[in-house]
Amino acid sequence: MSGSFTLFPENIESVNQKNIMMKEVLALAFLMISISANSQTINCEFTNLQFESAPGDHRSSSYSSEDRESCDFNEDNSENDFLVKVGSQAIPFSVKDIKGNELSLSDLKGKVVAINFWFVDCQPCQLEIPDLNDVVADFENEDVVFIGMALDSKARLKSFLNNNPFLYQVVPNCKDIVTAYGISISPGHVVIGKDSKVKYTSQGLTPETVSNLKKAIKSELSAN
Repeated sequence: MSGSFTLFPENIESVNQKNIMMKEVLALAFLMISISANSQTINCEFTNLQFESAPGDHRSSSYSSEDRESCDFNEDNSENDFLVKVGSQAIPFSVKDIKGNELSLSDLKGKVVAINFWFVDCQPCQLEIPDLNDVVADFENEDVVFIGMALDSKARLKSFLNNNPFLYQVVPNCKDIVTAYGISISPGHVVIGKDSKVKYTSQGLTPETVSNLKKAIKSELSAN
């Protein structure tokens, strides 16, 4: 089963409301998936997005409406689509988050780095934010750095985050990094080990996404 569809009415503004509705959609979807015995996941595709500015209105999409993401039921594309593979050296980056903090992979060597690739209008990305906040809390006293590489502008992210807190260090305008890491489906996750090598990758949202992320982080923290 494949095809684009609108998950929410336009007048649904609250992320909590969206989360409730999304969970109902997920429950139905995974019931249908289990019946058909296919391994599938809910994704938002980055394909053909035009990352244009939206002057004067940071509530609207930063790319044209005709090129907005489609949320589809696709076969699981978790690791195979990544340009970076588990065990390979992570691609270096040097960025600033929306608060002005500098983040460089070279400076983070010796720490576990968990990266979430997302964008504001990706509804599966919004759905997992509360669970990702719990993950951050779980590792609060550990050597783990959580970075949210977003496609959106700083202004648009700040507008969204005012009402939807995200405990990752959120970095704007990450199209080049998304491309470098080969992310084609959101949400995407990469865990980089203390040795700056890739330890875990995933794309798309499944019931196991967050639990697998936590396992990957725990495993790397316990590694020598």
